[in-house]
Amino acid sequence: MATERDFETAIAKYPDLIEEGLRLIGRQQVVHGRRMDLLFEDHLGDQLVLELKWGPIKDKDIGQIMAYEGWLVSDRPVRVMLIGTRVPPNIQASLDYHGIAWREITPSEVRKFLREKGDEGLLKSFDDRTPLDPSAATHIGLDASEAGGTHKRPSKSSQVRKEGGPAALFAPVEGKWLDKARQYFDAGNNVLYFYTNASIGQAAELNIHNVYFKEKGNIAVTAQADFVELRMEDPVEKRLPDSAGTTGRFYYGFRNLRQIDPIQLSELRYYNTDMPLRNDVPGARIIKQP
Repeated sequence: MATERDFETAIAKYPDLIEEGLRLIGRQQVVHGRRMDLLFEDHLGDQLVLELKWGPIKDKDIGQIMAYEGWLVSDRPVRVMLIGTRVPPNIQASLDYHGIAWREITPSEVRKFLREKGDEGLLKSFDDRTPLDPSAATHIGLDASEAGGTHKRPSKSSQVRKEGGPAALFAPVEGKWLDKARQYFDAGNNVLYFYTNASIGQAAELNIHNVYFKEKGNIAVTAQADFVELRMEDPVEKRLPDSAGTTGRFYYGFRNLRQIDPIQLSELRYYNTDMPLRNDVPGARIIKQP
């Protein structure tokens, strides 16, 4: 079972998990009497303080990282960043409001990265489950044989169940892309992938069945599809030709796109906080199944 120290070791060894051009200054550095998880120097020569959580970021962590920033900013230019395996939507909004950088790095992302690096020694600390095939950690959803894969979906009794009950994916998109998606399926294609840069890595740990689409400019969800899987690699051959040159952090596959009776955003709830959605939701989010 991985620990926060394992997480710290992985980032200290591979700071490009966070961003390129970082040079490690030290781990557990004591500055102004306070111990900081990781201290880097970025490509501009500025300091970057990382506070890590092997788990969800919480309210108290915001105050902690802001205090670090206050102690260091008088010495030289400094940046601070909170990193957790989950950053709840309300915490994301607060960090963005205060201009504090954050990253959500899921256990699946860490495992995938270490596999690509060929670091079997460090990977052992994070392989606390045995995937059915090398890509199973990032391929979640319907039976993969239906999506062009070979592994089978685990039984309901073995699926990871988080708090909050059944989950779904919410995605605001431009109307033209929904129109193109309908044309794509009308042409006989089976599965389509849209990209997102939103932090929806938790979807890889949930039993999600549906995607709900809201056209940008509307205040209601008007389309629904069956969720197939979440990927981190680009499934170029199953994307719309007009968007194939644009890459994202995640790619979510869906099929059976259909119109539904409008669902007002106020009727939808964030999965982790139970707060209602608002019309200014900037990207894909995990919600409770309506």
